[in-house]
Amino acid sequence: MKKLFSILGLLLAGFTANAQQVSDMAVIPIGVTLNSIMRLTVTSGGNIEFVVNTMQQYEEGVPNATPYTTTFDVSSSSDFYVTLAADNENMIGTVNNTHVMPVDFLAYEVVAPSSSSLSTIGNGHLSNTETAIVGDSGSAVEGGSYTGIQIKWSLESETTGTSSAKLLGLPSDRYTVNAYLQLKAANN
Repeated sequence: MKKLFSILGLLLAGFTANAQQVSDMAVIPIGVTLNSIMRLTVTSGGNIEFVVNTMQQYEEGVPNATPYTTTFDVSSSSDFYVTLAADNENMIGTVNNTHVMPVDFLAYEVVAPSSSSLSTIGNGHLSNTETAIVGDSGSAVEGGSYTGIQIKWSLESETTGTSSAKLLGLPSDRYTVNAYLQLKAANN
């Protein structure tokens, strides 16, 4: 009987020594898609209308006030900058399209809300040359959401550029131009 138990013990030991674990493997593909987010939204002041109707305004210009302020928000998943440019070097008369007024009569100051971390803000005169007003291609703003950025427009009484024009002496008309804000990724 001892022999039988010994033989059974050896057989069982042989089975456990030769038994192989069963394993299986599955492949789980995982992907991550990052969609670029580049949003610039004008929240107020998307239509600026200066009306010059006093001699003081002709002689001194029209300073910034709430009706002459454009407010916009930026949301970007990558570093960015914002540019501003007019679609023409002159504002064109709507009553008489031969009347022209240089766009550099329009001055601007770009201001970030005090709660914002934006520090690279610009100011100047409107031009038909694209100008960085928030960051620039060499010093971009870190991606994120920025709300309440303001462009404070004013109308100068004379130009600062080479045209050397004054409001006094320009023909009466309604002059218009489009100004383009463009949000650009820093790596482009």
